[in-house]
Amino acid sequence: PKPFSSDDDAEAESRRKSSGGLRLKGSRWAIVLRHLDVSANEIETLSAAAGGEGEASVLERLKELEHLAASQNCLDSFPVSWTRSLESLKKLDLQHNVFESFPGHLFQLKAIQTIDLSHNKIQTMSAPFDLVQTRICLLVELDLAYNRISAFPIWLGQSTPNLTQLNLSHNCI
Repeated sequence: PKPFSSDDDAEAESRRKSSGGLRLKGSRWAIVLRHLDVSANEIETLSAAAGGEGEASVLERLKELEHLAASQNCLDSFPVSWTRSLESLKKLDLQHNVFESFPGHLFQLKAIQTIDLSHNKIQTMSAPFDLVQTRICLLVELDLAYNRISAFPIWLGQSTPNLTQLNLSHNCI
């Protein structure tokens, strides 16, 4: 894309508002993603999703991301660095992956409302390290159906005061 001079700032702002996805950053256009779907790509780690760019560069572009769909991949973890960077993430879809333990650090996502970890291999539901911090979690819906969970995670009631929908069907409880 053609760089714009400072004289074009008003026009650039107008284009950004009308497109809903373009933002002037320095002298270059950058895409601001609100929804990213990388499902069914055989991804083994989200850190590697940065490709040739540094992870910090990718995370900077994802600061306004509201919905991340990464279902039907080969993920067994979610990077802690992403939980600190995805400040606007409201919905996280990680169903049909290979998680074996619940990534408690997901509760550090400041805006998170919905997490879908159904159809994984989750056996352990350890409480997040800092239950006090997680009490500010906005999580409303948590789907853990079709896993291997054998005990009800009592700590959920303490750390997710806004939770109204919890799906633990088809587990080993």
